[in-house]
Amino acid sequence: MAEIEARAPSKKRVRPRAKPRGPATIDPVEIALAAERDGVAPTGAAAALLEKQGLLIEAQTAREREELTVLRLKGAGRTIIIALGLTLFIAICVVFWNASRSNVLVVEPFGVPADLARDGLTGEAVAARLLDEIARLQAETESTRPANSFANNWDDSVDIIIPQTGISIGELWRLTRRWLGSETRITGEVVRGTDGISVTARVSGGGPPQRSVGPEAEIGRLIGEAALGVYAETQPYRHAAYLQQSGRIDEAMAAARRLAATGPVAERPWGRVALANNLFGSLGDVEGAIREMEAGARLLPDEGMPRANLSYYLWIAGRDEAAFRHQSDAVRLSDPNTLSPQFRDFMHHDDAGLLAQMTGDYAAATLHFRRAAEGASSEDRQAQSLLSAVWAQSFVDARSARLLLDHAPADLPHPQWREAFAASIMHNGSSMAGDWPAAVESGQRALAALKEFELAIGPSGRAAALMASTQYAPYVAHALARNGAIDEARTLIASMPADCHRCAIARGQVAALAGDLAGAERAFDAAARLAPSLPFAPAARGRALLDRGDTAAAIRELRTAHRLGPQWAEPLKYWGDALARQDDWRGAERRYALAAERAPGWGALHLEWSRSLMSLGRRDDARAKLRAAAGMDLSPADRARLQRLWEAAG
Repeated sequence: MAEIEARAPSKKRVRPRAKPRGPATIDPVEIALAAERDGVAPTGAAAALLEKQGLLIEAQTAREREELTVLRLKGAGRTIIIALGLTLFIAICVVFWNASRSNVLVVEPFGVPADLARDGLTGEAVAARLLDEIARLQAETESTRPANSFANNWDDSVDIIIPQTGISIGELWRLTRRWLGSETRITGEVVRGTDGISVTARVSGGGPPQRSVGPEAEIGRLIGEAALGVYAETQPYRHAAYLQQSGRIDEAMAAARRLAATGPVAERPWGRVALANNLFGSLGDVEGAIREMEAGARLLPDEGMPRANLSYYLWIAGRDEAAFRHQSDAVRLSDPNTLSPQFRDFMHHDDAGLLAQMTGDYAAATLHFRRAAEGASSEDRQAQSLLSAVWAQSFVDARSARLLLDHAPADLPHPQWREAFAASIMHNGSSMAGDWPAAVESGQRALAALKEFELAIGPSGRAAALMASTQYAPYVAHALARNGAIDEARTLIASMPADCHRCAIARGQVAALAGDLAGAERAFDAAARLAPSLPFAPAARGRALLDRGDTAAAIRELRTAHRLGPQWAEPLKYWGDALARQDDWRGAERRYALAAERAPGWGALHLEWSRSLMSLGRRDDARAKLRAAAGMDLSPADRARLQRLWEAAG
């Protein structure tokens, strides 16, 4: 038996317990990450380290937050300092700019005798009275010349300088203005002598002193004379205008010629303008005024006012094409912001109204003239603008124009001028209605009123006589010929200027109505050459061609007239008549509708419109036009036609 060797039991090996280990790093961030990974919160020194690290981070964060706040405050402070510096720089630039643009009148206290000063007439008092006189002269001088075109406008300020010690803000401003800007300085004295008392005023940089001598009791007059002398030296253009408006014609002409010949270089072109205004307004010398104003306008290429005046003179002379060209330039060049508030609205709308009128846009002209009246600086200008508005309205709606005329101002300085306007307005309405006996009567009344006006205003009446010949008589000649008075019409046109546009049209109209077709063509050709940009010659030729039955040729001329004057109703109306004669009722109705937009109160137009609508089978619309026509101006013949058309319309 095998001997079984017994084994001694083996001993169980016990693994010794691991001793706690500290963290492998002293970096608190790594300790925190390891604790987060193992899920065991750090203890002992690691926990203490992490706690202290957290407190340190909080302290650092608070410090950085404080530093960031300080940096932001510093940045804001720098921004504020930069903004304040920039503001100060801009303010200084504005001050310097305003000073450089400044144009002021400075009057120093006059030297006066001690006894006068004791009686209250101190040097400051004399300076103040001189300034008052200069202000009065400037206020009484009407001029549409742009304020910024004057070398001395004094719209900035007027000062009396009282000597003082020390430096103030006001004194610094005056010194800056004197250094950079334009300053007119006036000094002077009052002296008692054997010949009475003398007042002397001197202009800095100017000519000889302005000295007035007289009794001491008339010192007010002497100061006024000295002020006028200063005004003449410092404001030569306004001085010439003041003399003209005061009726001192010879002095005004001499002042204007002196300014044009020897005045400051920048003012000499305006001397030509002043001379032209005097020649026209005081002497009625239209040709001389045109010559001088053309010269002034050439020398002032960027100014609208001389061109507006030139346009008016040319229009009176009958040179409508040149007048239209210069009026267009005036409207283009005139900037309302450069005009004084006294004339800003008036001039802008008056110029625009005249331009619209020149192309037959009477609705726009009416609106502009009404607005000019609202902005007029005087009752006379307002009345003139209102009458111009009514005159233009007479081509749009004659009946409403007559109602407006009843409420238009009646107290113009010359009632003959208003009577001429009123008669002309009646003439326009009668002509559009085809009431030729009434048109002749009112036209001749207008010519008679203009003759009376010519005689009433003296030498300047020569301009009124020329205007009667170029802008009134041609219409009357046409009315006479339409009324059968051919010989009387020929007599009237015989004295008209050869280069007058409206006169050439009238010659063509009278020749055509007299059966002189060749003479009519020559006259219409001449009229077209005299004013190729205006619609009136082709419109007149078109109507003459329509009268003799040449509808195709009439349409060609009327189409041209419509192209040149797209807002004028007459070419469209007669174009519609020509199409109606060709039985093109649809085309005729379209032209009548367009014409009615431009002249809604034209009775004869509504009659023809109703005919075209009836021919198109639109009887209800035709009856509506007949009802409208019944309330408008119609000739006796058209009033009878209205009744027949009403019966035909059912």
